[in-house]
Amino acid sequence: PFLIEKQDEAIVDKFLARCFYQSGSGYGDVEGWKALDGKLREVEGEKKSNRLFYFAIPPNVFAETGEAIKMNCMAPNGWSRMIVE
Repeated sequence: PFLIEKQDEAIVDKFLARCFYQSGSGYGDVEGWKALDGKLREVEGEKKSNRLFYFAIPPNVFAETGEAIKMNCMAPNGWSRMIVE
């Protein structure tokens, strides 16, 4: 990855091991959000975890995306926030 300054390779590798990409067929793709929820639950386990969703998406899909998240991907034992760019 591009880094401005040289970093400890072990720290970078540890961070990158926690990163993943979840695709879907569209912004409001219910099955895609359910799949992301499942992956997050695996990572979070039973501990309290918060979820922050950052929308860098077209304004015309804010509502369907927010609704899909609300119905399928909210944090089960923490807070969920959506930020609109």
